[in-house]
Amino acid sequence: MNDQLLIFGWLAAIIFSLTIAIPYLMRRSDLLTVWNLFLLGSVNFVGYAAVQTAKGVYHYGLFTAQDYTRLILGTTVFYITIYLVYYRSRLPRRMAGKAFLKWPGYNGTALGVLLALCIGLLFVSVYFPNIQFIGQILIIVGPPAGVIALSLAFCRWWQQKQSLWLLALLGVLLILSIFAAIHGHTGRRSLLSVLLVIPVCLYWLHLRYRPLVNTLVPLGIGLVVGLIVLEAYTAIRHRNNARLVNVAGTDSVHDAIESLRLLPSAMLQLRGLTSFIGGDSMEAALVAIDRYTKVAPPEPFFVLKFVLANPIPRAFWPDKPQALGTTLPRDVGRWRTGYVNWGPGITGHGFHEGGTLLGGLGPYLMLIFYGVLYGLAFRFGDELLLRQSDNPFVLGIFAAASGQIIAFSRGDIALFTVLILGAVLAGLLIKWLGRLLVGYRLVYPSDADRLALEQQAMAIPGVNEEPSPYPVPGLQAPSPFATN
Repeated sequence: MNDQLLIFGWLAAIIFSLTIAIPYLMRRSDLLTVWNLFLLGSVNFVGYAAVQTAKGVYHYGLFTAQDYTRLILGTTVFYITIYLVYYRSRLPRRMAGKAFLKWPGYNGTALGVLLALCIGLLFVSVYFPNIQFIGQILIIVGPPAGVIALSLAFCRWWQQKQSLWLLALLGVLLILSIFAAIHGHTGRRSLLSVLLVIPVCLYWLHLRYRPLVNTLVPLGIGLVVGLIVLEAYTAIRHRNNARLVNVAGTDSVHDAIESLRLLPSAMLQLRGLTSFIGGDSMEAALVAIDRYTKVAPPEPFFVLKFVLANPIPRAFWPDKPQALGTTLPRDVGRWRTGYVNWGPGITGHGFHEGGTLLGGLGPYLMLIFYGVLYGLAFRFGDELLLRQSDNPFVLGIFAAASGQIIAFSRGDIALFTVLILGAVLAGLLIKWLGRLLVGYRLVYPSDADRLALEQQAMAIPGVNEEPSPYPVPGLQAPSPFATN
């Protein structure tokens, strides 16, 4: 047992948990945010995973005291950086105050057009054409398009709760989205995104203004139901693991349909909800630390290279970069039959890219770089949510990326970045095509416009006594994220 890592793991889990709980309980922050989902994953994949590694739950290699010290120091450097950037940076706030202000309408006929567009993207991703480049893009944007369709339908139903046909449509879209999420691979993150879309929409449309008990109870029930579905899928997802993943054809479609058929019976046969607790991410990070400081040369900025290279077909570039989670177990001799994908953790990626560069400072500089990059991205996402909390497109993009955000601290962060960008790309593609088909009808004022309206209202006697027609977090009351 490594006592140093054990203490670090418990401290990390406590700090991340308190970062989520205290601001929310004090009504200074929303609950379902990009930042909080990332921290929730960090509680498990960094904090408790470190505890498991310290106790010897996993045995991927023999590591020195220096390896453990590097793991703790690298993780600390990354999280200090991302905390500082998230809470102190002003740039994401300014960008969110003037970005993505115009969106297609989703009432009446426009809703049908947008849903048809989303479903079309979803099915094309399942039966994607064998066209280089286009096929790779469609695989990434298809499943998020199904989640965005669910968001659109739920937000419209929320405005017309008496509509039975909208309720029935929600059920159909839910089944189609689950089918797309489990088609062609055995991962659970896309399925998690589908299961989170309704809780996300419900929270931002309604529950965030309710008393704590009235918010936490329905979200808690949704969490339990979601975990049951995920655990049931976990029990059946590897039954055909020998087959290639992410391929189209009758086999993959048949597997997805079979999974849908087996899912209810698997839910009834559950014996616990333990497959989500902890993980081997910190152990895999130690493998990366050991390998890239002693054996293999580092690959600086590999994550950025992977993201930029991803759309390029492997037929055009046979040696295109592969995800670290796939190559690392093979390189260290732990390759298993079929598909394997480790979660090397954010710290593992830092040492993969920094190694022994700059006298050993390379890994920490890379972790600082990614702390800045992702801190800015997470803060921008949350600022956009605050300003457009009733926007079904933004909520759908957030939900579509939520599974990757929760698992982000586990890694592979290069792959997860691609999938998060896929959710964003799906939303922007639907936005652009929707503008051509139905036009922009959902328009939000910029921060400058809102501030001008607030100042104008304040200047008129008696007007400021009435509720503002443009409720703006941070203008009427302290922003949940107003720490700078």
